[in-house]
Amino acid sequence: MKKTYKGELKEGIVGLKNNSLYCYMNACLQCLIPIYEMRDYYLNSEYRRFHDHTTLSDSNDYSRKIEEFFRDAYSYDSHQEKQLNPTGLKNLIRKKFYPTMQHDSHEFLMHVLGSLQDEEKPINNKNFNGDVTPANKHRSMEQIYKEYFTANPSCIDKLFTGIYRSIVKCGSC
Repeated sequence: MKKTYKGELKEGIVGLKNNSLYCYMNACLQCLIPIYEMRDYYLNSEYRRFHDHTTLSDSNDYSRKIEEFFRDAYSYDSHQEKQLNPTGLKNLIRKKFYPTMQHDSHEFLMHVLGSLQDEEKPINNKNFNGDVTPANKHRSMEQIYKEYFTANPSCIDKLFTGIYRSIVKCGSC
C-alpha cells in the first residue's frame, strides 16, 4: 500500500486525554497514528466501498470512528497545549470495555482490528483454502496471497496479515 491521501496533514503528534480509565485505548491509538497506509485508507474513506456488500458486520461504526480519529489527529496543531479527546471511539467501545473492569491494550487492539475486518469482509466471499498438503504444494506464494486477499479484502488484513509457508523434508529419504 502506498501513501495516497492528498489532503493537508499536520504532524500527527498529539497527546490523548485519558478519560475514565481508558489509558490502554490511548496507548493503542498512539501506535496506530504513524501507520500511514491505515491513515490514508480511512482518511480517503475507502472503507465505504463495502457499503453495497453484506458483510459480517451490519455497520461501519468502527471505520467511521477510526476515520474521525485519524482526521482529528492529523488536523491537530501540536503547538497548542491541548489534548485530543477520542470520545467517539471510547463511546463506541464502552459496552464491551466498561471502565471499572480491567482491560489491556492487546485486548482493545484485537477487538478494534477484528471489528474493522468484520465491517469489510463480505459474507458471500469464497473462503480461503489454506491447504498446503502435498496435493496443493504446487501453488506459489503469490497465488496463495492472491487467494487469501480475495477472500479477506480488508485494509486490516493487508496491513497486519502475514502468511508463513514451511516445507519439512525428511533428511534420510
